[in-house]
Order: sequence, then structure tokens, then C-alpha cells
Amino acid sequence: MKRLLVIGCVLALAACSSDQAKSANNANNANNVNNLNNNENNRNSGGNNANSVNPPVVEREFDFSRPATVGRQLFVANATLNSVAVIDAESLGIQTVPVGFNPTKTVGPTIDTVEDSRVFVLNQGSSTVSVIEPESLSVESFGAMRHVNQIASNPTSTVAVAWFDPEEVDVAPPDADISAVSVITKDFEAQIAVGFRVRQVLFSDDGAYVIVVTDDGISRLEVAGITGDAFAPPLAVTGQGISSPSIQDLLVDPTGRYVVSRVAGFPGLVFQDLELRESRTVYLKSIPFDVDWVYGAELAVLVTQPMDQQVLTITVPGGLINLDGVFDDLHQGTMMMPDMGMSDMGAADMGDMGTADMDDMDMGMADMAEPDMDEPDMPVVPDPVVDGVTFINVELTRQNIAEISPDGITAMLFDGAGLSARATLVDDLSTAPTTRVIRFEKPLYSAKSDPAGQTFVAIHTKEEGQIPPGLGPADPEFIAKSWAISLVDVKSAFQQLVLTAHETNELSIYTDESQRVLYVTFVEGLGDRDVLVANLGTFSTSSFRLASSADGIGPIAGQHLIYVSQDHPQGRLSFVDTQTQERRTVTGYELNAGID
Repeated sequence: MKRLLVIGCVLALAACSSDQAKSANNANNANNVNNLNNNENNRNSGGNNANSVNPPVVEREFDFSRPATVGRQLFVANATLNSVAVIDAESLGIQTVPVGFNPTKTVGPTIDTVEDSRVFVLNQGSSTVSVIEPESLSVESFGAMRHVNQIASNPTSTVAVAWFDPEEVDVAPPDADISAVSVITKDFEAQIAVGFRVRQVLFSDDGAYVIVVTDDGISRLEVAGITGDAFAPPLAVTGQGISSPSIQDLLVDPTGRYVVSRVAGFPGLVFQDLELRESRTVYLKSIPFDVDWVYGAELAVLVTQPMDQQVLTITVPGGLINLDGVFDDLHQGTMMMPDMGMSDMGAADMGDMGTADMDDMDMGMADMAEPDMDEPDMPVVPDPVVDGVTFINVELTRQNIAEISPDGITAMLFDGAGLSARATLVDDLSTAPTTRVIRFEKPLYSAKSDPAGQTFVAIHTKEEGQIPPGLGPADPEFIAKSWAISLVDVKSAFQQLVLTAHETNELSIYTDESQRVLYVTFVEGLGDRDVLVANLGTFSTSSFRLASSADGIGPIAGQHLIYVSQDHPQGRLSFVDTQTQERRTVTGYELNAGID
């Protein structure tokens, strides 16, 4: 095991960034200007010349969105000037594209672009959506539902959906429509009525289908079949005591046909075939605490059941169909199992393709004692032989969250409440699963796999209180009271602890055929200008400091670059070369428009 201490930011005069140099020059220039102004004021202090005092310079603040990326171009909406700044990450050239009133969000492709890929801009002030063609920067605008405040696009960004989310505003307008969505392409916009209260919008991988989750159920929209405004009746989530608002995880398969849901307090899963419009509940041994897709030779879900010290892989649809009815006798006469503290969790953030973001959820495990498996009155339910279902025993009982590698081969299981310093790696999920226990030096509450599936990044909690003076980073109390992440090599299970001075905010991983580099930003406060860099191939680390607070970070595919957007009154973006870590910064998007 290897430890590394990263406190604050590593700074050296020989490696002073362009950001820092500019900051220092600006400070010197400001001092010189102040001295000149003071001298001028002193010379004129005895007179009544109206020009003897220079008027104060008022810096105008702009309101920018987080960027959407297409190739090496970044699209940043400026709500103040009703425009989108298009920034070239290589040349730092800037162009301005006028859009609608008060643009608040931009969305673009998350995978390789296709011919019809577009950037969609939500103009919240005018209830419109502007569609930008990335190469020509031509713009088409379409009307949308009144008061729309959310927008999402499919992976290639050929289709976007806008809707109104009442949780986004303090006071909802009385005429806002919460039971419909606007579907937008490069050619048309259509309003589609769905069930009551839109909660989530998901897409099939190819963008052919839009999945809308509401309180009344799930609506499936075939984009090619939309010719105008229409109604898409929802398929209700079935089961006694089950309703859509109680869904905690909802997974949509890549084709947009099958949906698998986990419901608060229910000892099983809800399985729906949206093409046949069929819905069924499938009982398991006990309440599942997390479900995630496993992409292998066959599509499957991985289900964590900490009370049984097991995880299951179930193929979809075959394994779920075969499992239906197997555990019915175990739960006969039971409507809903104890909620285990999950009833107030609210709807999960289901992210890309419906995979729930469970990092910040308190799973209700904090006050739950670990079950004593030796108690004679605890029923022992043997594992049945079911085609398409694999039961995997794990050593620990508190592992209620699973992070799956993108290749679907490896999972890291851990306690999402941050109460355990142990985790389990499950390898070869789609063939012959094996388990390995990892013991960290600090409890963890979240984890992320790199896109290559070779490394997991664990995010740790810390104990309350200040570090006593005189302690070093090898002292257990120093470690316990420090923020940290750990880098875990999947092949060897080797892990390296990296202590940080601040709490982790965002992780971004750049990967290509030659490198895998992790970038970490920190929460708002003293450390939100620092960025930690970790090479996931060698586990070497470094850090740098920005001129302004970081408020967004992401890779620019194929360009060996990441961007870091920053909190600045006139807009600021830094571009970091992932091979050399050299940085270039552009500031003042509108002021510099058209300057290369």
C-alpha cells in the first residue's frame, strides 16, 4: 500500500502557469493604474475641475452555462447577452452565435458525432430551443412548452427533449405544463402529452426512442413516428403498493425496449417490456439496494442484496422471466417489506441510460446493525438453479452500492453511507465471477471506474475536527481527519491513498489509446482553485492552481485536452494538455469574440 500527500497545490516559480503569470501581471498593472490615478487626483485636489476624479470602472458580470462540446469546439450559453460563445480549444478563437432570450443550458453529443449531431440551447426566457449546426454555426429556433427549464439530448445529440421541472424553481408558474414534453430535432418540434409530472427523460443508445418517466408510468416515444403533437400513454408500474414515485433506480436497455426498476421497500424488481406493453414484478430473496447494467455477451443487471451477503447477475429479459415466481412463496401475503429508511430519499438521479447516481444517497444503513448470520431463527433460503441467474456470495454485509466498469467485467461493491473502509471487487461478472476484498485506510462513500475498466477511484469521507498541530501524514489521526481519494488497480488490487486538503467535487478522466489521466476539482471554498492530476497508468500525481474557482470540468475527446470552466464575471475557460499538463486560458468570451 502506498500513501501520497497532496496538500493544496504544488507551486514552483520555474513552472508558473500562464494563469498565475497573468494574475500577477494584472495585479501589478492594477497597482500602477491606482498610483497614476492617485497622483492625478492629488494634482487636481485644489480645483473644482469636474474631470479631476476618474469615474469608477464598473465590471459587467455575465451569466454563463456549462459548455457543450463537439470535437474541439465548446459551446457556452451567455444568458446576459442572449448568445452562445463558440470557443475553439486549439486556436482559442471565439465566435458569437445569437440565440433566444435568456439561454440557460446547452447540450451536445456525449459520444462520437454523426452527420445530424447538433447543439441544443434551451432559451428559458422565451420558451424556445435553438438548434446550432456545429460546422456552419447556422441556427434554427423552435417553440417549446411554456416555462421549460430542463433539456436533455440523446448520446449523438440528434434529438433533444425539453420539459418543465417544478423542483427547479421556488414558485412554479400556474400555467406550467408538468405532463408533457417538447421533442426537438434539426427539422421539427412536437409537444407530446405523457403522464402526470415528468420525472426523468432517457434515450435509447441510437436515439430512436425517448423514454419519459412520470408519476403515472413510463411512456416510450419513437422519434421516427412523431409527425406532430400527440399523446403517448404511459405504461403503469404494477404491483400492490408500488407506484412510479417510489422508484429508486430505473434502467433502460440500450435498445429502449426493456426497463428494470428498483422500488423503495419492495423485495424484488419491476420488469417492463415497453414494446409489448407488459409489466410484471419479480420477487427476490430480500430488498435489493442497488441495480446496475452489466454489458457482456448478454445484457444483464447486477443486483446488490447486502442482507443476504449476495449480489446477483440476471440476464434481460431471459433471466428475469425465468426468475419470475421462484421466490413468490417466500413473500406470500407480504405487500411491502420494511422501507429501511428509503421512503424519503426521493427520485434517484438516473443519469446516462438510466444508471442511477447513488453517491449522495443515505441508504438508511447508518443505524442498521449488521445481521448475525449465526442466529438460529434466521431463515436460510437456498439458492435455486435458474437459467440466466448467477448468485455471487460476498464477505461483507454493508456493501449496498455497486460501481460497474464500462466493459461490464468488474464491479466494486461498497457502503454508500460511508461507514465502511472495506470494499469488494467482483471480477468476470459475465463468465465465472470471483471476489476480492479490499481494505482501505479510510471509509469510502463513492467510486468511479475509468472508461477502460482498469482503475477505480474511491472517494473517502473524513472525521470531524481539525488536525492537531505537530501530526504528520503518516499519523492515523492525520489520515482520519483528512479528505482523500484512493486509486485502485483492478488487475492487482493495489491501492494508493492520496490525501487532499479539500473535499472532492468533480472527477473527470481523459482516456485514449496511450493514456488515462484523472483530474479532480474541489468543493467551493479555499481549495476550489486547485486541480489534482493523477496518471492512472503509473499512479503518479501532481496538481496546479487556477486563477479562478473551478465550476466545471470535462474531456475534449480526441484532442488530448480537458477544459476547466471557472467562475469569472466575463467567462473563463482553461484548456489543459493531458500529455504535458500545459495550460492555456481564454477570458471574456463576448469581449474577445472573433479574436484568434
